[in-house]
Amino acid sequence: IRTESRPEGRGFRPIFLMKAEQVDQGLYQKFVTEQQRLIFWHDPQGEFTDYVAAGLAGPLAQVKILYPAQLGGFSSKLLLEKEDPTGQYLIYTQGEKPAPEQDFLLDIRLYSTEFHADIASIWLQDLGLPHLYLREHLQARATFLNNQERRRKLKRLLGSQEDEISLDRKMIAILVSSAEATPFAILRALCHGHLQEEHFPLETPPEMINLLAKMSLLLAFWAMMGTEFSYSSDHPSLADLLRRLFISELLGQLAPSHLPALAHYQLPEAGQRNAKVCLTQWRDSNSTAVSYKATAQAIASELAIGTHLQELPLTALAEVEPLLLSGLKQLVLKDRQTIHLDTLTELAKRRQTSHWLLDASEENPEKYAQFQAYEAIVTAAQLFHYHGQTGDSLQFSSSEALLEAYATSLYQYDYLYRRFCTAARFSYHQGWDLLKTLSAAIEDLYSTASIHPLGREWSRLLDQGFLGRWITPTLPPQQKFYEMTIEPYLNQSERKRAFVIISDAFRYEAAQELVEVLNSKYCCSRQSSPPGSLSSRNPGNNRDRLT
Repeated sequence: IRTESRPEGRGFRPIFLMKAEQVDQGLYQKFVTEQQRLIFWHDPQGEFTDYVAAGLAGPLAQVKILYPAQLGGFSSKLLLEKEDPTGQYLIYTQGEKPAPEQDFLLDIRLYSTEFHADIASIWLQDLGLPHLYLREHLQARATFLNNQERRRKLKRLLGSQEDEISLDRKMIAILVSSAEATPFAILRALCHGHLQEEHFPLETPPEMINLLAKMSLLLAFWAMMGTEFSYSSDHPSLADLLRRLFISELLGQLAPSHLPALAHYQLPEAGQRNAKVCLTQWRDSNSTAVSYKATAQAIASELAIGTHLQELPLTALAEVEPLLLSGLKQLVLKDRQTIHLDTLTELAKRRQTSHWLLDASEENPEKYAQFQAYEAIVTAAQLFHYHGQTGDSLQFSSSEALLEAYATSLYQYDYLYRRFCTAARFSYHQGWDLLKTLSAAIEDLYSTASIHPLGREWSRLLDQGFLGRWITPTLPPQQKFYEMTIEPYLNQSERKRAFVIISDAFRYEAAQELVEVLNSKYCCSRQSSPPGSLSSRNPGNNRDRLT
């Protein structure tokens, strides 16, 4: 609009030139875009006296400048309403806006519009905000708005119906790098930004909290958390808020009466539902799930959630989210001899088929490790239960009795141990200590209740003469395998066929599992040869033949 050059000097510093350009834009918006006829401009500090004195040019050349202080109130009124009732005027006064009782042009002012050129008004115009009452609010957020890049980002987020709360929310969203200016998304982004190499430092306040305070937005943040979650504290902190969110969800899944020691963390009823929704969105988010897990682990560790859950019955844990998997493990360790296997198995299956683990696969190793962790815990409980049934005594009257016991029952030690190790290794690959104590208990049980006593008993029976004859009445030797197993089957019909799987070092328990899988999948007859019919001297490591 302005074509004349303005040398830098008094009244024309670079900051003034910046303001002048924005004033040009503001006046163009009022006179041309909005087609306003009369605009009042009060310049309290007289900053723009020279600007106005230079006149308007370009698209604003038709706008006339009126100085009421020089022309007088009555003459100005007469000019605007009688002498030139259609002309566009910028009514400029150096000084504050007069009180209504002293304003000779009050009636004209009421049907006209006002223009302000203070920095908050310039921001208001630049952001496209139509409500003048927001000027003071913008002035209070000057630290945020002084940055041109932040203003640019804010402008992209603004709509036509903004108020103080929505403005603050969008400013906070920009600072925490949230893609959405919603309370849930803002909290997720704040927590995700506090993550340190998959570790969440719960007791260390995020640097972002200090930045919000510097930007005069911290009170707005806590007000937002109060509105969404009914959170209130004399000394609010992110750690305290997160404890109350997570524990409120936990108690909602159990019942406050189950964990009275944690009941004081529960949010008021009005905030509990939003807490659950917020946490559900957080853990289901592909971009922030890692920070959810780290936060959950930090809170579970600090408040010893696993220890608290040890006192609960299995049925009380049915709705507890997977972050409390460690509590289920502790329960198995504590009640290893008395735990109800059916209830535990049903609970594990429910968790494995929940939305949380629906996409668990080897392509998604973290969730697959959680899926397999449930498998490991159930298998461990089965092994503890089986040991409770068999007892610690493994003594037999003959080698035949030992072989028969192993073929019908004792192989379960090897079978369950292998299944536990297979499932648990996925947790180890993730670097988790989740199953560390359970693994130690399983290793101890397997060694002291199976490997060592069974090995000693087998050696004793071998020394008593079985090594010399290596035959039993009930278990045929290998040389008789075809004669006693295959030939009678083939003689039933010329159309009969038999398939034999021969594998060195094929554990008997693994062969039993393979037979069960094949028999359940195909309508044929399959069986595994008992260990006594083979050449190995260890009942747990035999060459098995499946027919």
